[in-house]
Amino acid sequence: MSQSNGEEDPRPVRQEAIITLPLDWWVIPLSDDRARTRSIDALLKREAPKGDINAQLRADIRKQLQDVTAGAKQAGGRFYAMSLVRLEQLPLVISVVVFRETRTMGAVKVRLQVVDPEATTAEGPLGLVYRSVKVEAGPDELGARDTKQVVAEYWLDPKDGLGVYHAVFTTPHLALQEQMLILFDAMIESISILSD
Repeated sequence: MSQSNGEEDPRPVRQEAIITLPLDWWVIPLSDDRARTRSIDALLKREAPKGDINAQLRADIRKQLQDVTAGAKQAGGRFYAMSLVRLEQLPLVISVVVFRETRTMGAVKVRLQVVDPEATTAEGPLGLVYRSVKVEAGPDELGARDTKQVVAEYWLDPKDGLGVYHAVFTTPHLALQEQMLILFDAMIESISILSD
């Protein structure tokens, strides 16, 4: 980007990361509350049409999705996505929230050395990627404290001077952890950048 006098503009150009999700995933945008509500309503219409489940269960699912996505938004999430895949009629429960954080990759590395010395590094589409994988209790607010879940976190830098992207994948399918990590790695590998 150039100024009219021909000198380079010192302001950073924001880079938006675009992640390729499998076709059978649903995205709920977090930046606009009306868009978030419309997406949840459309998801319920598709996955839990009236008449297929009782009204109270449908209301409970709506409230749970509203609470989860509101929490993700409050924490700085850009978008929330969830798998709609079914294996033998059972849902394959996976979600991801993508955040933009102002910290640097150096700060991420220092933090990981303290909280997860087993975190790994790899080369990704934007350069260095940090990955931290752990098993922890499910979220209290969903009444899932007794359910263990795999939490895989990734950090990558689009090098626009505005911080790192932080993607957090979760799934309660502990027995499928290896396969889940292959999927999550592939999704992170799919990331491309769109400049403002």
